[in-house]
Amino acid sequence: MFNRIRRSFQLRHIQEHTFLDDHLDSDSLVIDLGFNRGLFSLHVLNLYRCQVLAFEPVSELFDARPTGRGLTVVHGAVGGEEKEILIHKSLGTDASSKFKLTEESLGDETVDGYSLERVFSMITDKEISLVKVDIEGSEIELFGFASDYIIRRSKQYSVEFHDFIDPSMIDDINILFARMKRIGYYRINFSRGNGNVLFVRKDCISIFNYIILNFVIRNVRGLMRIFRRKLSFRAR
Repeated sequence: MFNRIRRSFQLRHIQEHTFLDDHLDSDSLVIDLGFNRGLFSLHVLNLYRCQVLAFEPVSELFDARPTGRGLTVVHGAVGGEEKEILIHKSLGTDASSKFKLTEESLGDETVDGYSLERVFSMITDKEISLVKVDIEGSEIELFGFASDYIIRRSKQYSVEFHDFIDPSMIDDINILFARMKRIGYYRINFSRGNGNVLFVRKDCISIFNYIILNFVIRNVRGLMRIFRRKLSFRAR
């Protein structure tokens, strides 16, 4: 039942990122900040046959990148300033981060840094349908160094915030939430924390649909997660 309701509001959930499906088609441009092994980008390509511009900082993952029609992958780290960025590569995980996630490391790597403005300058003035942001702790700098005009070029942002790694980020996250509201975005949090946050430009969704998504469907999803966990616990 929930899946039918979700489809009626054009919601799509891919690799822990939720976004509005009705803004994507074969003419769309999607930007994937945090390509990793490419599962999100490949799924988007398969669904919409659109253009995807992706960024991946880890050399090993970039060298092993999958290919697809309409897919462009850039070797670089996305953050705030346009300067070289030091990333930590952790053993036992595909994640690279400005945080040192584990004591066991695959080493550090310095790569070219891309600001949001520099990312957007690589494309035409075409409006961007979706930006997926999973950049392991650099999301605050990404938005913080970008102007309101640059941010508003995208209809929506699906963001994983990493305050679960660094709780001191929460104040900056709340400041960003207030800024996004001020410049014309609704915020819908599809996770218990801030791991799956959707920003949608207000001209891209009606106030009615926003209310339903934010106060009904979002909470139904939370209740379903709790129910599934209880069922799983009882089955043990």
